[in-house]
Amino acid sequence: MNCLPVVEMEMRSASRRKSTFGLRILFAIAGSAASLIMVALPGLSRTERGRIMLVILSYLSLAFCLFAGGFLTADCVSSEKREGTLGLLFLTPLRGMDIVLGKLVCHGLQMFYGVAAVFPLFFFPLLTGGVTWGEVSRVAIVLAASLFLAASVGMFVSVLGTESSKTIMATFATVVLLTAVPMVYLLARRTFSTLSTSGFGLPQLSPVFTVFLGFDFNYRRPDGPAVFWGSLIALLVLSALLLAAAGALLGRVFQSLGTSGTRFRKQSGEIARVSVLDGNPYEWVILRRSVEPHPLGVLIRIFLSLFAMALLASLLTNHWQAGFITAFFTALALHIIAKLRFAVEATRQIQADQQSGALELVLVTTLTEQSILQGHRRALQKLSHSTLFLLIGLNLVLELCVLLFQDGLHIDLFAMVMFTSLFLGGIALAAADFSALRWLALLQGLRASNHVKAASLTFCVTMILPWIGMGLTIALVTSIQPSQTSFATMFWLWIVLCLLYDLLLIRYASGRLHGGLRRLASEGI
Repeated sequence: MNCLPVVEMEMRSASRRKSTFGLRILFAIAGSAASLIMVALPGLSRTERGRIMLVILSYLSLAFCLFAGGFLTADCVSSEKREGTLGLLFLTPLRGMDIVLGKLVCHGLQMFYGVAAVFPLFFFPLLTGGVTWGEVSRVAIVLAASLFLAASVGMFVSVLGTESSKTIMATFATVVLLTAVPMVYLLARRTFSTLSTSGFGLPQLSPVFTVFLGFDFNYRRPDGPAVFWGSLIALLVLSALLLAAAGALLGRVFQSLGTSGTRFRKQSGEIARVSVLDGNPYEWVILRRSVEPHPLGVLIRIFLSLFAMALLASLLTNHWQAGFITAFFTALALHIIAKLRFAVEATRQIQADQQSGALELVLVTTLTEQSILQGHRRALQKLSHSTLFLLIGLNLVLELCVLLFQDGLHIDLFAMVMFTSLFLGGIALAAADFSALRWLALLQGLRASNHVKAASLTFCVTMILPWIGMGLTIALVTSIQPSQTSFATMFWLWIVLCLLYDLLLIRYASGRLHGGLRRLASEGI
């Protein structure tokens, strides 16, 4: 195999994009904040601080590897198909596996540099104490394997897909399912089964479980080394199989591009059947070109089913605690997935118009900048209504369960205050976050070099800093053990700060867009 020409071509393109710089900065901020939180917390010994810091940094790094690794490769082959340049690669002596490996090496090196740049953060728990070099080394090996797995998933999906929004969300859904399904199976087996459970089997396919096995308190068990290394080998084998399948399928997918491209074009304009004369023309264009006609994706349907089953288990069985906690975190995951999915769709059309030059053609028409901005905002509002109502409904269902089934769920006054603050505050934040995503998506769609970068930056800028604030709030609550009133005050203060942050994002994005839309569209990157 000779993948060096593809590597050289991709590295030249990547050197211009600098696509991981923003993600590295966000991760470094999150990791540093987590470390400072642990150092500042009272009532913890040095050993406890070191261990907690290692756990937090490990899973932050894992999320970074899975998220960015998959996103960087999710559109690398599908973009070639959209631009019509994939056939040029096949005119050379390169084979499908050569193209796949070349692109994987290029994007994998970018991500490896990003992980290596933030690896010094792991010296914080080592210097604090309670952590060994063996633990840190095992975690580093698992992070590299997880990065390889996420990149392989993104490459496989990119070979099969064409539209960037679909490949991005399909990669994210696949990575989430590979990570979450084995862990849900393990938790269900340990909760509902009376038989002794071991770590062998399906749980070994989850990177979350592999990181957990790398910590000393698990690795030093009698079967710890066998379970850990078996899980690591399983991740590597799965990644290799995905890459082999991608290389084998790439040639066949290229040969079928003609018919699949026709079928895609027939399906891509079914969401809006309004006339262009009924309202804003640019709003009509965005809705007509939308490729997400159904408000629910496959991943959201799966999580909704899990939410319903967990909530019923908490109300109808003796496993009320495990069921309600699972329902709560499933609802939280649905909030995150829905916002990410909306960020992908919100940046898709404006980024495509910017790259193709169609936006410049729109700007030379009689439409004013204000009319274009208003049409884009109204179109995204229509696209987000069903998803926003779904998230509000989830929070209301949980709140009703807390109010109506206090005895069955063993809800005391403190828990009532905590859950009510979480659910009602979450509704306000969902509405504010979607509004901020709409404005920021338009700005990032004009400024970013590709759709993946536009969607990821839109989502991360909107969500990362508020979640750091959530970590600070939880850390303070668990350390000082406040009363019901002080907890509610602290949490609602965090809600208000998050709302102000969303307002600042809206004002910043709208200020850059109003009066500067033509300049941003003409200057591009």
